[in-house]
Amino acid sequence: MLLIPEKKTDFIQCVALGAKGEFAEKYFRKGMKIIVEGKWQTGSYVNQDGNKVNTNECLVDSQEFCEGKQVNQNAEQNTQPAPEPTPPHYTDGFMNIPEGIDAELPFN
Repeated sequence: MLLIPEKKTDFIQCVALGAKGEFAEKYFRKGMKIIVEGKWQTGSYVNQDGNKVNTNECLVDSQEFCEGKQVNQNAEQNTQPAPEPTPPHYTDGFMNIPEGIDAELPFN
């Protein structure tokens, strides 16, 4: 019997302060691929019920886009760009050469 592990995604809490936080709020959207570098920070606190809660987060040092602007816009709009129309004298990206023109071509 072959066991295939379930695909699992971890969402890491990232903390971006100051201008980094403003940049992230303005330009990053759900579903975008980004690169984040930072320091790993652990901590804990006691919640309202009196239970200790452990925290893990990335304190952002730098962040940048991982994909181009067009890819990110398509992901946000969930649409694909319309293909460019092909001129009628082209098929499959090649120009059609009319019959009987062989004598005028510089090669045979």
